[in-house]
Amino acid sequence: MTRISPRQHHYKGLLMTPAKIKESQTEQSLRAYVPPLQLSPHFSRSQITSSTRMSDTDGLSVNELYREGESTFRFLEETSISPPSEEYQNRVEAAIAALVNVGQYSRSAQLFSTNETLEDVQTTHLRFILSEYYLGLLLLKRTTGDRQTNLKTAKKCLQIFLNQCEQYNLIHEEDKEIFHREKPQKDKLREEKIARYKREKEASRRLDELNRSNEKKERQQRNGYILTVEDDTVDDEERQRDIYKLILGLGCTKAVEEISAIDNEADMLQQIEEMKLKNGGKLIREPPTQQQSQFQNFTLLPSKTKRQEFQEGVFKPSWNLPTMTIEEWADQQIELGLLPGPGTVNQPPQKKKEKNKDEETEEETRKKREWDDWKDEHPKGQGNMNDNYFKR
Repeated sequence: MTRISPRQHHYKGLLMTPAKIKESQTEQSLRAYVPPLQLSPHFSRSQITSSTRMSDTDGLSVNELYREGESTFRFLEETSISPPSEEYQNRVEAAIAALVNVGQYSRSAQLFSTNETLEDVQTTHLRFILSEYYLGLLLLKRTTGDRQTNLKTAKKCLQIFLNQCEQYNLIHEEDKEIFHREKPQKDKLREEKIARYKREKEASRRLDELNRSNEKKERQQRNGYILTVEDDTVDDEERQRDIYKLILGLGCTKAVEEISAIDNEADMLQQIEEMKLKNGGKLIREPPTQQQSQFQNFTLLPSKTKRQEFQEGVFKPSWNLPTMTIEEWADQQIELGLLPGPGTVNQPPQKKKEKNKDEETEEETRKKREWDDWKDEHPKGQGNMNDNYFKR
C-alpha cells in the first residue's frame, strides 16, 4: 500500500481512509475505555464514547481534540478538586477519550514512521507525540476500574512515548539508560534524582527564555514592527520546534520517573493480593513484633482543640514566640509597681525629692555664712577710705 507522507498534504483539510494497521497490545487495552472509531481528520464528538457522557458539540478536529485533552490534563494538575470526586473523574474520562482518538488518528494517518528522523517530522505534528504521555498520566489519575489494569495500560502508554522519543533522539542519555535498565539500582537513586532535577531546571529555564522571546515578538507585531514574511516564518518554526523538543525532553524525564513509581505500586498491590489468597481472600495483619511496635500508628487525641493546637504548631519556628504585646507587658509591670503609672513618669520619688531639698538648704546656709565672714573681713568703704588707695 502506498504511504501518503505527511509532507505531501495538510491532514486537516484532506479526508483519509484509515490504514489497516496491526493493533498493538496497548491499543487492545485501551479498547476497554473507548471503542474503535472510523477515523478521519475530523471527528464528531458524538463518536467519542466512554464511561462518562460528553457534550454533544459536533465537528471537533484532531487539533481540537488534542487541545481539549492537553488543557484538561493541565487543569487536573492544578485544580483543588478531590480526585475521587465525580467531577474530577468525569474530566479524566473526557481527556482520555479525546487523546485516544488523537493517538488512533496518528497511527492511521501514519504521521510518524520508524524510518524517519526528527527532521522529517513536521513541526505541527511534534505535539501529537505527547498524546501517549498525557494518556499514561491520565490513566494513573483514574480511580474507577481495576487498579492493576490501569497501571499496566499507563505503563504501556509511557513506554510507547519513550520509544518514540528515543527514535527521534529526544530522550536524554541518562533517562535512556534508566528506561532500559532491568532492575533499579538503589545505590544510584540519589545521584540520579539530583541529576534529573538539574536537567529539569535547565530545560525549564530555556523554555522560559523561548516563551519570553515569543511574547517579545508578539509585542513587536502589535507595535507595527514586522519582519519579512520569509524570515518571520522560518524564525517562528524554529522557535516552536525548539519549544516542542524541550517539552518532549521534560516529558521523557517525567515518564521514566512515573514508570518507576508504577512498578513500585504494582509490586505492592501484588503482595496484597498474595496475602489475601494466602488467608482465604481476607487481608489479615500479623501482630507486630517488639521491634515493630514502636513504629505503630498513634491514636489521634479525642479533643478537637488539642488536634488543632498540634496542627498549628507544626510550622512554628524553633524559638519561643512572644505571648503578649508590649502594652500588655507594660500594664503588668505597672500593676506590680516595677514601672510608674501614667502621669507619673516625670515625677521623682518622694524620698529623692526630700533628700534634694535638704541638700539645697545646707548649700544656702554655707553660702550665707561665707558671705558674712567676707563682709566682716572687708568693711564697707575700706578700699578707698582716707586715700588708702594712694598711700599704698
